[in-house]
Amino acid sequence: MAITISGSGITSANIADDTIVNSDINSSAAIASSKLSGTGKVLQVVHSTLRTAVDDTTTTTYAEIHTQYRVTITPTSSSSTIWLQFQGQFGLQSDVQQGMRFMRSTDSGSNWTSIHPATSQGETHRNSGSGYLQQSATLSFLDSPNTTSSVMYTMYFNRHAGSSTCRVNDNGMGSRLTAMEIAG
Repeated sequence: MAITISGSGITSANIADDTIVNSDINSSAAIASSKLSGTGKVLQVVHSTLRTAVDDTTTTTYAEIHTQYRVTITPTSSSSTIWLQFQGQFGLQSDVQQGMRFMRSTDSGSNWTSIHPATSQGETHRNSGSGYLQQSATLSFLDSPNTTSSVMYTMYFNRHAGSSTCRVNDNGMGSRLTAMEIAG
């Protein structure tokens, strides 16, 4: 049945529920994110990329080897979770085992808290040769900061074993830390 518009037009009260479908909405329509409710939706994404080669010579103690890994995200709800993902490239010298973990700060990086247990990323033993053996590493974790205040994340690394160097981003290969807010 056709509707005739006269006067002030049609209001939302004149449209029956469930009569507008996706194909009725223009692809350029701006829909407020508040209208996209439901758990599990990605609400925002921030990331940081480091392309500089950095040598990690720390032993037994985890440390931040570059502040470029830091990302800051402000959750829109205290029930949101933050999905963290690190993707990187390491150059390992002989007999080196590299470890890494996610760290969180709620005070702009003055104090860091480990939110993820230490994770060893591969173990490479080399008998001869020079240079670095390339190895990719990926680490993911779902954090529940339970806040709507700004939260900062970074990566800490350490060399678990061996006396050689582990180089992050050997040969100019980049690494990235990504934080995604997931609706809770």
